[in-house]
Amino acid sequence: MKTKTQRRKAVEHIIYEFMMFRRTSEFLTSPIQEQLLKNMIIESFAIHSRTLFDFFYKNRSQSDDIIALDYIHPGNKFRPSKTGLSNLSQKTNKQVSHLTYARNNYNFRTKGWNVIRIKSRMELTIKSFMKALEGEEKDWFDKKIREYNIDPITFP
Repeated sequence: MKTKTQRRKAVEHIIYEFMMFRRTSEFLTSPIQEQLLKNMIIESFAIHSRTLFDFFYKNRSQSDDIIALDYIHPGNKFRPSKTGLSNLSQKTNKQVSHLTYARNNYNFRTKGWNVIRIKSRMELTIKSFMKALEGEEKDWFDKKIREYNIDPITFP
């Protein structure tokens, strides 16, 4: 477990990931005419989606990884469901993060990103996480949400 100071300071980065995920998904569900702009937003969406997937669903693979369980008290019922998100990391790695021959395996039908499905599943997980926070961890998140002038009614 990381120190209290490390965990408190990391909240800023977690909130940033929440905001970037939300904003990129909002842009992608609205009409975008220019293909290059759409591609840039898709790449940003993919990276922030994968970052949140790893935060919520993966175990710590590096000693400095930030994971959701760093903020959840033992015995808490927070159990995110991976349903509908399980191929997110692989797809991001193969289509965005790395230049691989596997990109050739994606066609017009499989290349696209189901933004609405990913957004709805990830939003449920974010809400579940925020509801599971207790004590000082909850206070840290609430404070950052206020600092960023995020409407607490609509966030998450």
